[in-house]
Amino acid sequence: MPGPDGRPFVGAWSGSTSAPSGAARSLSTRVSARGLALSAAAAAAVALGGCDRASEPAVNRGSVSAPSDEESARPVAAEVPPDASAATDEPVPIVGSIDSGDRSAAFAETPRPPEPRGSFRPADPRIDIARRMIQTQEFAVAEVALRTVLREMPGTAQAEFLLGVAIQKQKRYGEARTHFERAITLKQSYPEVDHAFHFLGWAEYYLGDMTASRQAFEEHLRRVPDEADSVFGLGLVALEEDRTDDAEALFLRNLDMLLKRGVVPRVDVAKARARLGDVYLRLDRDADAERELISAVRFYPDAYEAWAKLARIYDRAGRTDDAAEARSKEREALRRLGRQGPEEAPAADGRTAPGGAAEPGFGAEGDAEGASSDVGDAAAPSQSGAGAAARGFVGGTR
Repeated sequence: MPGPDGRPFVGAWSGSTSAPSGAARSLSTRVSARGLALSAAAAAAVALGGCDRASEPAVNRGSVSAPSDEESARPVAAEVPPDASAATDEPVPIVGSIDSGDRSAAFAETPRPPEPRGSFRPADPRIDIARRMIQTQEFAVAEVALRTVLREMPGTAQAEFLLGVAIQKQKRYGEARTHFERAITLKQSYPEVDHAFHFLGWAEYYLGDMTASRQAFEEHLRRVPDEADSVFGLGLVALEEDRTDDAEALFLRNLDMLLKRGVVPRVDVAKARARLGDVYLRLDRDADAERELISAVRFYPDAYEAWAKLARIYDRAGRTDDAAEARSKEREALRRLGRQGPEEAPAADGRTAPGGAAEPGFGAEGDAEGASSDVGDAAAPSQSGAGAAARGFVGGTR
């Protein structure tokens, strides 16, 4: 379990791994039964695709229209068995953590996915069941199932990775980071291994460690060069570090990668445009910022943060009517999302917090992990689902 600062404790574990408790065995039986009850069609529909955008709520990322009010407001399923607390409170063995500083050597030692992919079989069938639960946004139930597996089979890297994803989707980033680091230091090959770095990047971002976040995203791109969401994550890190030239180049690269896919993910494009607007605001280039923010709300009208920034630009320019209209649009977007009014809402700091968590209107966590439709938020630092790896999960990687 993580320490008070969110970092993992390193050392011996005092719990027993030899025999699961009666509650764990009961839970294991119910989880297995639940998984077996999943239809073949549902299982096929959630075929694994890669990483997740650290962590974001369900958002329509289609290319035709913005999400409906019903879709934006749809709650995430999170059924927790009656004895879940007993199963999740027990610690799992600590395998190890990654030292701070230059992590490239440790990252390079992690193997690549098995080839051919179809040759891989999970160490336990409940791992596949839990993965499908993540894809259907049943994060709390998946967490319980994976803790049960790890209690019986400690040191299973794929289960550690998926447990990290399930926890990150619940915005517990420090704990999620611990499991991603374990999955990496175990040096095992499994289909999602490359994407452990993507999710680790978002966890580090949300926890405020920009150096570690950058190293993780860079490793993910070394392994998966076409992952637009990790490019977006690097742009957020650069913006956080006030490297505005790098941030601008990375967000433009992210947009180029998205648009070359043929089918344009509206939410992801809107996020990139909005963050470009942030870059230009920081550089006092209000005309460029206005252009990008207008583009963002055209792609995704519920981007309330973009409307608020447009209103401030119009205030500075003395365009009173335009400012009033932008604030009206902001209030409408907040109502559609079931959010509080801007006068009651906490000021957004521009962080998506890996992440970020993931408000559909691009609030504090609206960028990420989350970024892909993987396992994250639409509003978190990540683009919530744009990532190839994340698309194998649900809700985004950031």
